[in-house]
Order: sequence, then C-alpha cells, then structure tokens
Amino acid sequence: MKLEQAFQIIDIMQGLGTQTCKLLGGEPSLYPHLTDVLAHLRTSGICSVMITNGLVYADKRIIQEHFAAGLDSLVISLKAGTPESYKRLTGAPVFGKVCAAVGNLADFKGGVTITITEEIKDEIVPAIRSIVYAGARFINLHFCSPTLVSGLPENHSMLEPNIAAETLLRAVECLDALPVTYNVQISIPFCLFPSSFIQTLIEKKCLTSGCIVNKKSGLIFGPQGEVGFCNHMMDYPFGKYGVNFSSAEELQTLYLSQDHFFQITNRAPSHKCLECPVRHLCCGGCPLQWTQFDPQAYVKGGDEFKGLSSALK
Repeated sequence: MKLEQAFQIIDIMQGLGTQTCKLLGGEPSLYPHLTDVLAHLRTSGICSVMITNGLVYADKRIIQEHFAAGLDSLVISLKAGTPESYKRLTGAPVFGKVCAAVGNLADFKGGVTITITEEIKDEIVPAIRSIVYAGARFINLHFCSPTLVSGLPENHSMLEPNIAAETLLRAVECLDALPVTYNVQISIPFCLFPSSFIQTLIEKKCLTSGCIVNKKSGLIFGPQGEVGFCNHMMDYPFGKYGVNFSSAEELQTLYLSQDHFFQITNRAPSHKCLECPVRHLCCGGCPLQWTQFDPQAYVKGGDEFKGLSSALK
C-alpha cells in the first residue's frame, strides 16, 4: 500500500472512532513505510498492534526503533514448537531467531500468538514451554479457519473441531502450570468443551469468542485499499477506497448496507444452537468452518451449560 493511501485510510479509521489497528501481513515488519504508519496511528490516537513472524526482532534495536516510532504492542506468531519443525515448515533454521525475538520483547508490551493447526497439535506443549523459557510473558491461543479463494474454501491446516478442542485443553493445562498469562480465542462450538472449562476461562477473564463478523466489531483493509469483513474473505471485499467510499461517513453507510451478508453469516449452524444459553458468546463458532465440516456431527447443544453461574450470562 502506498504511504499516502495508508494515511488516508488511517484518517478514515479515526473518523469511525477506531480504537485499535492490527497490522497483518504478509510480513508487516518488511513494509517500507512502517515507522511512518506507526507514527500516524499514534498521532491519530489509535493503538497499533503488529502481528509478525518475529525474525527481524531478533535484533533488539529494531524493536526499540518501532516502539519509539509509535508501535504499542508486538505479537509474535509462533509457527511450530521445535527447531526441526520450524525448518520443515519455513524452509529455514529460524527457530532460534524467533526465540531471541521473544526474549527481546520482554522489555516491551506484547506477547506470542499460536494458531492451533495440524502442524503444531502434537507439539503444542513443548511449543508453549519453549517460548515461556525464552521469556514470553503472555500467550494467545486461537484456531485456524479456512480462507475463501476464488470462490472455494482453502483449508491447509484446520483441525477437525473435536481434535482442536482436545488440543486446546492440553495447551491450557500446560499454561496453568507455567509463569505466564494467557488468552484463549475460541472459534469452535463451546459444547465441544466441558462447561466447567468455559466457565473457568470466563471467570479468569481470559476468553475471547465470536468474531468481527458476528460482532460487527471490525474491518480489514487490503493493500490496494479494498475493505472486507474478515481477513479470510479478502477475495470478496465489499468496497474499495476511492471507488465506493472516500470518507468515514461513506464507509459507514456502505458497511451498514450489507444486511444480506450478515443475515447469511449470523445463522445458527445447527438447530441445537437455538436454545443454547451461551449462544450469545459462542455464536456457533466461525461460520467458515462449516464449509469444511458438518455442524450436525459436532454441535451437541447447550444442555450442559444450563444452570451455571451468572458468569455465563
């Protein structure tokens, strides 16, 4: 994205009252105008969070430069749990660099995020231990979702929902035994977990659920100024800067006119969801997962959640 357009979009974000901007990729640390964008976000009163592979931040001077420019939080995405797995997935022996970046981050705000995928499920526990020993103070766990590409969902690494749930349970058990804080983003049905597990996460205030589509809580901007509902649907933007909108007011009007899309994506995946007492939190999980799996095979319904404490209300 050209710097001028990046500034224009930030100005629109400010006009919409945006509180946080997440910089994604590709690899955002390689964007040539990054420090200018970070400075403009800070001047605009928007908190900046960058999701990165972490490689450039093995050099602590670069972390210092980016935080000085305006970065508010840095999140390192961990791809695998061992040096061998990292080399197999990325084609390069970079696990040591990632761990060095995690260590460098100890003096700044941020943490590590792990996407629970087919590649990492069997080494989720050693992965967590490795980055905690490297210096991680905060870990975020979330699930993989398919991406719509040319009209078809691509699912390279997504686990079956029940296996994803089992992996998350093991991961949280490990986290609870380590000196680290964490958050869990659950985008699969809550009924795949024991109700006591969900209740504990809520009471500890370390659970995020639903998505920006369900909650109507965010937008994604692409490198050409296109705007979409979700980064897994950017082949299908609903507008483009300079074509459909040029101001915050025009973008808001365009977004609010997409009723048909929201009617489709906010449907319950199963009739069992309709009477579930935690449907407002669960939302049936990510709508895109049901392009890969039959919800009737996984959604159990919310009977187990009835009668729980007000924490679930």
